[in-house]
Amino acid sequence: MEFPKELIIGPLTYGIEMVEGDLIDEGLYGQTNFRTQVIQVDSSLSEDMKLITLFHEVIHVIEAQHRSPTDKKQFTEEEVVWLSNGMYLFLKENGFGDTIECKVDLEIDEDDLDMGQLNGDGSTENY
Repeated sequence: MEFPKELIIGPLTYGIEMVEGDLIDEGLYGQTNFRTQVIQVDSSLSEDMKLITLFHEVIHVIEAQHRSPTDKKQFTEEEVVWLSNGMYLFLKENGFGDTIECKVDLEIDEDDLDMGQLNGDGSTENY
């Protein structure tokens, strides 16, 4: 499975890096640097564990983005593990298989956007 180089999480783009050795030395499967907006995942993990670890780190990012600055309650690591494992199993058991891919290529002519709405069939409705 090929992992994306970046993920858009909320309003921010996070780089995704597969790293060798660094995380193992610290006893981690993955980590997130919120300051540099980079998620690192141990490249020696199985494909399943890489994906679970990526979900785990994304959950940390989502929580950080949506938690109130005055809210002292954070998910415990155990809760994040439950959520990431649950998300992985949900996707795998419901037909998403080994890859989760969503790409949309849009070509929009500037004339189609002139004071109107571009419809799915290529026609426009003018206002």
